Amino acid sequence: DMTGKTLVIGASGQIGIELVMKLREQRGSDRVIASDLKAATPEDLERGPYEQLNALNKEGIESCIERHGVTEVYHLAALLSATSEKFPEKAWDLNMNGLFHILNIARARKELRVFWPSSIAAFGPTTASAVEHEGLRLDIIAPNPKAPSMTMALDDFLKEYNKNGK
Repeated sequence: DMTGKTLVIGASGQIGIELVMKLREQRGSDRVIASDLKAATPEDLERGPYEQLNALNKEGIESCIERHGVTEVYHLAALLSATSEKFPEKAWDLNMNGLFHILNIARARKELRVFWPSSIAAFGPTTASAVEHEGLRLDIIAPNPKAPSMTMALDDFLKEYNKNGK
């Protein structure tokens, strides 16, 4: 959407810096707002707007979206696998509640598009075993012979879901 601006949450992370630089190259530096929990910006992010944002502060995110006229959000803020294994409750809070905040904001603002790359490292055969052991429902099993990655399994699941209307 070239009328609105793009907000990248978690812009100082592994993917964020590269994504912000590429989006700014394509859309113009003033149209892409980089944000992260950190107050200091990596040098590469100083070439355009930067906001210190906590992905768990829904009101702060809503305020940023409103101030800048954001119509597109890339939600990258997350704890990665190694840290998540050491601090599972902190990981759940950031990885899940941060995502829920963005999804709830998008539900209220129909024009807001959300891009969220899942942490594929969080899924696999041991995850499926743990889910089944706890008696929980598992809709997507990956890897499997038809879908050797979580990305492919999600794609198959969504195609089937959309084909059946639910």
